[in-house]
Amino acid sequence: MTMKVRNGGQSVATQQAALNAINVLFAHAVKTGIDLVDRFRRGQFLDAVECESLRRSVQTNYGPAAKRQSVVVSLGRGKRGYEKSVPPVAQDTQYQRLSYMARYLAWLGGELAGDSGDNRAAAIAVMTDNVLALRPEGRRGNGNEQKSNEFTIDDDVLLRQLTTTGLPTNPFKPAVQLRNELLVGLMRLIGKRQGEVLNIRVRDINMARRQIDIVRRADDPLDLRPNQPKVKTRTHTVPIGEHLAGLIDRYLVERRKVPGATKQPYLLVTHKSGPTQGQAMTIEALKEVFKTLKRVEPRLAHLHPHLLRHFNSDQIANAQLSEQPTANGREQHRRQRNYLAGRAPESEMDGHYTQRETERQARVVSLRLQTDLAADIRKASGDDRGTS
Repeated sequence: MTMKVRNGGQSVATQQAALNAINVLFAHAVKTGIDLVDRFRRGQFLDAVECESLRRSVQTNYGPAAKRQSVVVSLGRGKRGYEKSVPPVAQDTQYQRLSYMARYLAWLGGELAGDSGDNRAAAIAVMTDNVLALRPEGRRGNGNEQKSNEFTIDDDVLLRQLTTTGLPTNPFKPAVQLRNELLVGLMRLIGKRQGEVLNIRVRDINMARRQIDIVRRADDPLDLRPNQPKVKTRTHTVPIGEHLAGLIDRYLVERRKVPGATKQPYLLVTHKSGPTQGQAMTIEALKEVFKTLKRVEPRLAHLHPHLLRHFNSDQIANAQLSEQPTANGREQHRRQRNYLAGRAPESEMDGHYTQRETERQARVVSLRLQTDLAADIRKASGDDRGTS
């Protein structure tokens, strides 16, 4: 876990999901009488039947509802009760559990089997493939569902029209327009998570060097918010361009006018009059900003804070792919993306960003080629009416 997941820059939720999957795996092993460590040391890995037996365990719901329903209630002598059936976990959870189990089994097998020079590596690969083959199909959803989780250039134009300070399309009160523009800008332009944005302190910003330090401060005593925003990534420094630096400069001037704001360290503060005025902006307040944006612009109904992080990563990958780098260059680009996102250098978490951009470019090339070929066919046949 420490080497492969935590040091890979994964979020706390991802680490918990991986640990839960491993717990399910070992609970299954105990139930079926399999000693994974002893077996793997002897080079005896899970066969196809044993892998198949995992299916029921990964479907099992271990949540609070399952625990409540599993309580046996006595109905008196001579009477029979029954235990309510507990619905299985969602397909996404099953898919996730099996994915983590496969990775863990491959790692454990490699660690315990050693380099014996026999066919153990091949046997481990077969075991891993058998586990992965159990994953439910179609859990990723159809194209329309995936589309709802994409943030496009057109969406970005709409968002900027709603968040630029002073525009008539901005739905927020003048007092918070600049703060909200900066809030969204920190997500759009440097790809920071909501917790990272809300954790930025004024002293984390170095305007002379045009950079911001993103710092992990777990259980910070200076953070009085009941639901403290968390920085899930490594501590890292990101550069800020002229536009973002200008927003910060202007907001710092405005922030000093908010009663109580200078008494606490966090950059983004509550502007509304009341007992919390001047205190650090909360996660709940951030969510209200995004609710307003979605309410006033139906075309942004799919908008949520993390989409802007994905959008930023997509744009970085797009810019890097346009350079047509060598193999060494691609590895350097991956490390650059990991650094900017606060992940470990060796993390492969961002592979889907470059993959998504590659798929997008391939689609563009294919459609352009089809258009060109169709035009050639029409030209050869003397038909210039276009497609029917």
